[in-house]
Amino acid sequence: MCLPYIIMLKIIINCHDVHQRLSSDSMTKQNLSRQQCKTRSALMNAAIQLIINEGYGNLTVKGITDQADYGRRVFYMYFKDKEDIVYHIITTWIARTSDKVFAQVQDYQTPEREYRAFRLMITEYLQYISFFQNFGGHVSTALRRRVIQFCERDVQKHLDLGNLQLQEGVPDKFASKLHISTMLEFVKTVRSSTDKLTVDEMADTLFRFVYNQAPPQID
Repeated sequence: MCLPYIIMLKIIINCHDVHQRLSSDSMTKQNLSRQQCKTRSALMNAAIQLIINEGYGNLTVKGITDQADYGRRVFYMYFKDKEDIVYHIITTWIARTSDKVFAQVQDYQTPEREYRAFRLMITEYLQYISFFQNFGGHVSTALRRRVIQFCERDVQKHLDLGNLQLQEGVPDKFASKLHISTMLEFVKTVRSSTDKLTVDEMADTLFRFVYNQAPPQID
């Protein structure tokens, strides 16, 4: 299944996204010029389009470079392999989405802040669910582990900034791992479920599971 064109436009990665993503990840040590940033973005967007059109299982480095009109040597200046570029696509989207969501809920207090954040995150994810479904069962354990580790760092960042509060009395490093595990299982369930739940129903279920309490009543 392909994403509608308007949705595809929303997922396109630009230079600002790349700069923000690289500066937010302490494990990535790259300072890119404007032209390098454009090249990196073009390769990532080529991979996105191929995943949308052909599925992750059919993605190849040659396909990416042909789509972006670059040589293979250029690809390997920025990425190790196809899993590496997909890792950066996914984590760029995660970083952009979490920063956007927490900026929108920062004026609310716990637990309404977290509940509103869940609703916004679910809404964002559902916009791209067809994209993520195109990965099928082809994601390796190594790639999955890298993405989870990034998610844990991203959650920890927002905990440190005071944008998020998890289970009271549970050390943050454990709470963040539990939070990410819960979110991933929730996403997998949503993807495979035939039930047509609303965003509010999904947010209510997720909130009850994470915080073991009824969700706050909001407008």
